[in-house]
Amino acid sequence: MRGRRRASSAALVGPSRRLPGPRVASAWLLSALLLASPPPVQAQRWASDPYESRLLREASALETRGDLDGAEEKLRELARRRPESSAAVFALERVLRAADRLAGLAPIVAAHLEANPGAASVRSLELRVLRDVDSLAAVDAAVKRWIRADPAAARPYREGADAFAQAGDVGAAAALLERGIDALGPLPALLLALGDARAASGAFEETARAWSAAVAADGARVAEVLERLGDLDAGREEVVRAMLDAGAAWSLGASRPEVAAEIALREGREDEARTLVEQGTRGMDAIEARGFVRAFARKAEDLERWAVAVWAYERLRETAAAPAEARATDERLAEAALAAGDTSAAAAALRRVREAHPPKSPERRAAWAAEVRLRLALGGADEGREAFEAFRQEFADASEVGELAAVVAAALIEAGDKEAAFQTLDGAAGAGAGIERAFLFLEAGAVLEGAEALLGALPGLDPAEATRALGLAQTIGRLGPNAARVAARVAVAGRRRTAADAVQAAQEGLSTVAPAERPPILALAARTADEGGLAEAAEDFRRRIVAEHLESDELPEAALLLAKAVAGRPGGGPEAMRILEDLIVARPASAIVPEARRELNRLRAAGGTALHAPRLS
Repeated sequence: MRGRRRASSAALVGPSRRLPGPRVASAWLLSALLLASPPPVQAQRWASDPYESRLLREASALETRGDLDGAEEKLRELARRRPESSAAVFALERVLRAADRLAGLAPIVAAHLEANPGAASVRSLELRVLRDVDSLAAVDAAVKRWIRADPAAARPYREGADAFAQAGDVGAAAALLERGIDALGPLPALLLALGDARAASGAFEETARAWSAAVAADGARVAEVLERLGDLDAGREEVVRAMLDAGAAWSLGASRPEVAAEIALREGREDEARTLVEQGTRGMDAIEARGFVRAFARKAEDLERWAVAVWAYERLRETAAAPAEARATDERLAEAALAAGDTSAAAAALRRVREAHPPKSPERRAAWAAEVRLRLALGGADEGREAFEAFRQEFADASEVGELAAVVAAALIEAGDKEAAFQTLDGAAGAGAGIERAFLFLEAGAVLEGAEALLGALPGLDPAEATRALGLAQTIGRLGPNAARVAARVAVAGRRRTAADAVQAAQEGLSTVAPAERPPILALAARTADEGGLAEAAEDFRRRIVAEHLESDELPEAALLLAKAVAGRPGGGPEAMRILEDLIVARPASAIVPEARRELNRLRAAGGTALHAPRLS
């Protein structure tokens, strides 16, 4: 078992063997005084005891200067005069540990405990000291004295077991904890510690027994048990198996069924988790069983065990006590089924949700819109169109109509039914429907109608898509019929298929276009190649603009983007600077020039200055 969490208290707060610096020493002294503060009745008298305060200050000063012998002498004097002073005990423990004379603390501790038998913090210190001086027999005797002084406390058993375990005697630790359970009953803290000791000794079935009993005694301890399971290096499989058997058979003092089910769920044993839930609900009334299954479903969601969550929500729906409860369960079932990839179950749940809401209600509309999307994914374009038309018949003016029409039309286009896609988009408002309608026009060769549809869709588009749509519409508007059709083919290929198809369409179509009309198509093809990750093709298109179309409106943007692409390659800085310098000289009034100057300055600062005669004119 990893030790990062259940390290002993000594390991966590025990002082170092090295001589502390001044600030550390002061901090330790303050901590010791706070941790070992006397009972409230005596606190005011001791806090104002000038003799104790003076000796503590003097001892601290000597310790800070490295005079451990002098500090020990002062503290021993204080302990003789004030045996009830816990501050003296803790300070002396630190000094003696640093001087490697820790065994000399035992008489001081004994005198203090005789004066103050209820000092649990000092008794805990005594156990740590005896453990560190390799005196396990003395540890056992000290634990027995502590138990006699406070027979109703669990702390002597826990801290005594911790001392034995830290010394490597886990058998003695387990035996002490079992005596504590016999004396005080099945306290969860003792049971958890007993499970730790059993795990350390390799007794994994007994580990499971102890941890199961701890959760049976206090269900809130389940998180600690699950954390311990996660910390197990060896024996995890055996402990999990035993705890699941305990939950299934109601043996080993097993917890509640939900604990075993959660353990199975966390360990990826989904079939066993379902079995445990089914067995657990048999002994419950209807209300308790639904609460159990509902909590299990939420836990499955938290752990992203979506198939199990779907199963649990289906069980809940079968036992729902009221229509509203069934509807709420179906809503959760639909979400879980979608996450699980079970579109059939999700669509069925959404249909039931839709039918459970009154006609024309917003809830019915939302459920139906989600159902249309699922029917499209589940049954294909035809089933999606049928569901959409039914939705539109009831909610003709709903904001979802345009979005759904676009989704259904895209599926119909992909299936090759462009006529049905046009019919689906007919009368559908919204940016999504407008864009799909525009590309249908472009694909059919009706480029002017497509450009108009693009412009009409602009108000509802996000900024990036609106920029692309506007640029395409403007490109088409500047070109003659043949060049516009080439641009349309490039755009449609990029949207419907791939950027590589768009590049090929541009390469094939440019040869049929007059040279003066090529720059807009080259720029469109370059942008499409960029969006598809085809950087080399985009660069080639922009090089053609820079080399062949110096007077075109597309030159400034093409030159800037080309320079940035070239600069990103090893050794590309000089060429990129030359392109930028040419651009600045050739088009000084361009809106892109300020950005080009910034890029040029950056490149100069990074790698020098390009010196040449400008070539763009």
